[in-house]
Amino acid sequence: MLTIAATRLLVGLLLLACGRRLFWLFVGAVGFVGGIRFADRFLQGQPDETVIIFALVVGLLSAVLAVTLRKAALGAAGFLTGGYLLTQLLAVSGQQATIFASDAGQAAPWITFLVGGLLGAVLMNVLFAWTLIVLSALGGAALVCESVHNSPQILSAAFAVLTILGVLIQSGLIRRQLPGP
Repeated sequence: MLTIAATRLLVGLLLLACGRRLFWLFVGAVGFVGGIRFADRFLQGQPDETVIIFALVVGLLSAVLAVTLRKAALGAAGFLTGGYLLTQLLAVSGQQATIFASDAGQAAPWITFLVGGLLGAVLMNVLFAWTLIVLSALGGAALVCESVHNSPQILSAAFAVLTILGVLIQSGLIRRQLPGP
């Protein structure tokens, strides 16, 4: 049976290699990650299988919506991915509290998410192909790194390498060579 970490790894690898080519996969993966996050918070104590099934259903619904409501799905996927990535980036760098602090001095993570989300949505609609490549590579790298446990330094390096590799593969700069005769 698949564990949550193995499922994240599989979805992350698919995003790294196919995010641009399979737009619906990208949107479905964003829904899957959202489903995992929701389940982690509201379905605590449930077996991994229940969490995975819930996340897969959310991801499948997201993919179906991507096919039927492409423009809205583009904006939503860009918003959710941009918000997630900025929140994670600032959390890792320790800058969230100093950059986006509320009046009381408490960190306001929803502001961070909102700013990243707006940037992601605008970029997704203006520069669709390249934004899809970069966001799916970043999202895939993040999922792969979340699925393994290692030191922060190794995970940071792996995240950078995987992101670059994903961009190169999806942009066609690394092409599969068929064996010659």
